[in-house]
Amino acid sequence: MGMLIGDIGLLGEWGNGVLGIGVAPLPRHPNPPMPSSQHLSLVVKNVDRTFEHLPRLSFPGFLAFWLSGFRHSSKRNSNVKIWRVMDLIKWTTEYFQGHDIESARLDAELLLGHVLNKSRLQLYLDFEQVVDAEYLAQYRELIRKRVERVPVAYLINHKEFMSLNFYVDENVLIPRPETEVLVEAVLTHQSDDGEFTTASPDSLVVVDIGTGSGAIAVSLTTKRPEWNIIATDISPLSLQIAQQNAQKHAVAERIIFLHGDLFQPLQNNYRGQCDWIVSNPSYIASEDILTLAPEIKHEPRIALDGGADGLVFIRRLIAEAPDWLSPRGYLAFEFGYNQRDAIVSLIESQEKYADYTIIKDYADIDRVMIAQVGT
Repeated sequence: MGMLIGDIGLLGEWGNGVLGIGVAPLPRHPNPPMPSSQHLSLVVKNVDRTFEHLPRLSFPGFLAFWLSGFRHSSKRNSNVKIWRVMDLIKWTTEYFQGHDIESARLDAELLLGHVLNKSRLQLYLDFEQVVDAEYLAQYRELIRKRVERVPVAYLINHKEFMSLNFYVDENVLIPRPETEVLVEAVLTHQSDDGEFTTASPDSLVVVDIGTGSGAIAVSLTTKRPEWNIIATDISPLSLQIAQQNAQKHAVAERIIFLHGDLFQPLQNNYRGQCDWIVSNPSYIASEDILTLAPEIKHEPRIALDGGADGLVFIRRLIAEAPDWLSPRGYLAFEFGYNQRDAIVSLIESQEKYADYTIIKDYADIDRVMIAQVGT
């Protein structure tokens, strides 16, 4: 017929090392004419019998291919599928769904956006953009790791928290929305008359115990630059990442980073001087970790494992914090969904605590304890 057309068939899947669709070219006219309506209504004949098992193009598919073939035929191997942004999102979403990944489409968008350095909105604005082979190779590797249940945040080294972007890797716990409830509680906690109950709200001393990525400390400092923030962690690698995030948000000079276990690195001159002690401690029972989503196994166990009942570190926080808190100071920490009663019992057993409040998370689950010491 003298037209440049082709049949398209799926050649293979990622596991076979093939990304895409093969195009089987048909005989080409030296000067291909525009197809007439009669041409377009006919089934192409005299096709090489080798490709008879492949599905035929529909009219819209043929026309799109015919119009685009001239733009790309001189630049691309005709046996390689031209992958566009939307093609990749759709294919990857289905692939992830087939591997029981719940947030399949979101994950596909985040990974492709990371490779192409585009936001999710930009991906859809550029949905017809052709993705070059070098980016396809990077994307394929991220797909492979995600199917192995490596969390997306570790694959793209990024997690948003309190509307701030944080670098994360497997040395730190991935910040979660539940911890935003803790930060908001510290930022907004007031007494019944609407006033801050601490003595000097404009120059508070706040200690973040077990800072990890620095999400709590950095968020507090960006929102309250007048506060004095101290961040501690037992992991030197975690502290490095926390400092990196503090530098990223231009607050590194306003946070003191200390290496050590819980309160151990605090100097004695902080005894009785801390207005807030804040923490997202390890609070998952050891045996429960094995029952959680497979992504959890990639996060540092020390940031998750709270011992046999999940309360090993929480007991220490509750017992030791009063020695470091100023009069009417606060201890605020996150805890697990089934630990409320045990934690209330621990607080009530300590005479130094005068009052406490429990705050629910976005799923209406008891999540944050705020306990105040007396005068």
